This record gives sequence, structure tokens and C-alpha cells, in this order.
Amino acid sequence: MYWVEDSPFIAQLERRNRVHPYHSAEHLKRYRHWIITFQDDTLEVVGTIARVMGESEPPPSQAVILS
Repeated sequence: MYWVEDSPFIAQLERRNRVHPYHSAEHLKRYRHWIITFQDDTLEVVGTIARVMGESEPPPSQAVILS
């Protein structure tokens, strides 16, 4: 699992969210961007907490649990 510092993806999410009437740039500052690599796939995760629960054979979307 890799952590992306100064994520352009989170910056893009913040810009997109500006149209929302309750937008707050501060809200997205607590989010982190991770990249998880698998043998044949890559999974990008944006959130406040991510845990890898173990190695398994399911697709990447089922191999990481977000909380």
C-alpha cells in the first residue's frame, strides 16, 4: 500500500465539490489517497482510514475494507 502525498486526485475532488452549497475545503483536508497494487490490478482508495485485512484471491474491490 502506498500513500500519495499532495494528491492531485483529492485536489480534483475538492474542485468538483465547489458547486455544492455546503462545500467546505476543510472537509477534504482529512482525506488520504492510497494506491494498492496487486499482481494484475491497481486499486486507488480515498478516505480517512484504510486497512488491508490480508492477502486473498478475491478481486481488489473486495480485498480492502474501508471504515
